Amino acid sequence: VLRSQMHFPRLPYASLLLPSFSISDRRRAYVLRSSDFRINLALNCTSKSCMNTIMVFDPKVVNVQLNDVCRYLIEEKVKVDLQKITITLPKICGWYRKDFGDHPVDIVQKVLPFLHGENHAVVS
Repeated sequence: VLRSQMHFPRLPYASLLLPSFSISDRRRAYVLRSSDFRINLALNCTSKSCMNTIMVFDPKVVNVQLNDVCRYLIEEKVKVDLQKITITLPKICGWYRKDFGDHPVDIVQKVLPFLHGENHAVVS
């Protein structure tokens, strides 16, 4: 899976380190045509949000696999604090904020379908 030309993460020097394919680059044939925030969650390993495995995606069921990875990561890493009225998201959501949405509410709306149980009920 090659990530589409999505936004660079909000990290120092990210634009210098991450590749960007020119129009004539043959690899562009494999780049996704539209951005998908799930790819950021599935492919980017953060120090506290990292799963202990590397996913190998099957083109026939890639959407199911992306949803499964996102569900696992969101369920494990999202913290809801009712007393403080806060939702703590994985850092990757902040790093790639533009791919998740321009406003914190947009990010929560993207993540909400992957929350289940009490956290889902509280947030929605």
